[in-house]
Amino acid sequence: MSTPKGGWFRSKSSSSQTLAVEETPRPGHHYPSSLPRVSAKRAKKQIILSQSMVIDADLNKVGRRRKTRRSSHRARSFFAYARPQKSDRAETVILHHDLIHNPTTIFHFELHWIGTAARCIEDMLRVWTRTIERYGLTLVEAYVSQIGDIADRSPFQSCFPVQLAAAPPVVPDIERRVPEHRQGEEAARYFEYALLRRFGFVLDIEATNSYPAHVDAVYSYRRAPFSYSQFVHRSGVAFVQVLGGAQGFLFLTNRLMGSGRVGASPVGIGKAQRPAADAEELRIKLQMFCADKEALVKFYDEELAQLMHVPDEPPLLSI
Repeated sequence: MSTPKGGWFRSKSSSSQTLAVEETPRPGHHYPSSLPRVSAKRAKKQIILSQSMVIDADLNKVGRRRKTRRSSHRARSFFAYARPQKSDRAETVILHHDLIHNPTTIFHFELHWIGTAARCIEDMLRVWTRTIERYGLTLVEAYVSQIGDIADRSPFQSCFPVQLAAAPPVVPDIERRVPEHRQGEEAARYFEYALLRRFGFVLDIEATNSYPAHVDAVYSYRRAPFSYSQFVHRSGVAFVQVLGGAQGFLFLTNRLMGSGRVGASPVGIGKAQRPAADAEELRIKLQMFCADKEALVKFYDEELAQLMHVPDEPPLLSI
C-alpha cells in the first residue's frame, strides 16, 4: 500500500479555516512570539432596534385574532404609539415599531399590507390619532426612505438646499465638552443640531455612519442606509437632512400631509389645515436666518458659551 500524497493526515492548510494566519518568522529564535500568529476579524455586534407583529385593522369586529403572514407590496411609515386590535376577519396588517423610546427623538412605526381595505386602515389611524393626542403626541405620515433620494422616486418633488453663510466653528475638544448622551455624530454636528432644535425640529433618524464601527444596528423597516442625519419638524410639515459645514441642510416639504390625511392639522405652526403653506413659511424663516452671517456668528458664540468647561490637565508630579 502506497502512502497517500500529502500524508495520512490532512494538513490544516487544506481544510477551510475562518482565521487568518500571519507569518512572522524570526531567524534564529524559537520563542512563541516568533511562531505564526493567528488573528481573527472582530465580528460586528448586532443590535435589534425594532420588531414586527401582525395586527388586525378591522375595529368593527371583536373576536379571536387570526395571524397570517403575507408579503408586503405597500408601505407607509409613521411615528406614534401602536396598539393591536382584535377581530375575526383577516384584515391583517404587518406592524413594524421601535423597541426603545427616546424623548429627544421620534418613535417610528411602519405598516405593511396587501389585501386589507384602505378604509379599515384609515379608521384605525384616526383612532390612534385621537388616543395619542391626549398624551401630547402627534401622528405624522412620513416618507419610507431618506428625503435626499426623493427625486429618484417622485419627479415632482425635490429638496431645497439651505446653505450657511458662516460655517460652524471647529472645536477640537468638543467630544469632552458635550454631555455623554450627545457623543458621536451629534457632537460632530453640534451647531447644526442646535440650530435645527431652535426652529422646532426633532431628530428623526441618525446617519448610518453615526453608529460605532463594531455595531450593526438592525431595523426591520429600513431597507436603505441614511447618508445624513434627518430631522422632522414638530408639526410634521417638513423634513431636513444635515449635510454639515457650509453646505447646511436639505429641506423638504411633507407632501403626505394633504387635506383630509392623517396629521393634516399641524400643531405648533398654525391651526388651519394648510401644511404646505406652513412648511413654506418655515423654510423662508430658516433660510433667512442661515443667510444672515452676523446672526449665525452670534448664535455660534451663544452655543459655545453653553458648552461645558474642560478642566486643565494637572501638572506632572515631581518627586
